[in-house]
Amino acid sequence: MPRPPDPSLPPRILAAAHALWSRGGEAAVTLRDVARRAGTTTPSVYAHFGDRGRLMRAVRSLAR
Repeated sequence: MPRPPDPSLPPRILAAAHALWSRGGEAAVTLRDVARRAGTTTPSVYAHFGDRGRLMRAVRSLAR
């Protein structure tokens, strides 16, 4: 039986990406590091944001 979706995961992913971006700029944001910091897997990051570009757009929107 599949696990139910975790509604806190997308905000955790975004927060992890924002923290990495704040410390080292866009080059510091890798999907693998974001996943590790958010406590999930890289495929889960892809499932919620599609690709790195979409994730980065969300991070920039959050920063505004």
